[in-house]
Amino acid sequence: MQGEPVGLSEDIRNRAGKNSKLNAKHPINMITNQDILSKNLAQNRIPKGFENMSAENYHVYLSSSRIVMVREIEKYYKSL
Repeated sequence: MQGEPVGLSEDIRNRAGKNSKLNAKHPINMITNQDILSKNLAQNRIPKGFENMSAENYHVYLSSSRIVMVREIEKYYKSL
């Protein structure tokens, strides 16, 4: 469905649509396609492949997340 939020349950979409404070503070209804979702995940430094992980892979997620954050901190430090 074009224009529909990606990866959200019907219940969450309904609650978000009815709660203007939620929409104003957390515009989840703005993620309407895979490109926007990918950009949002990158901006929030979420490691690639997290969607394929389960609770058993949490340590892998943490390791991946640390690598992403180290690169970001290094990039910032070098820009000073």
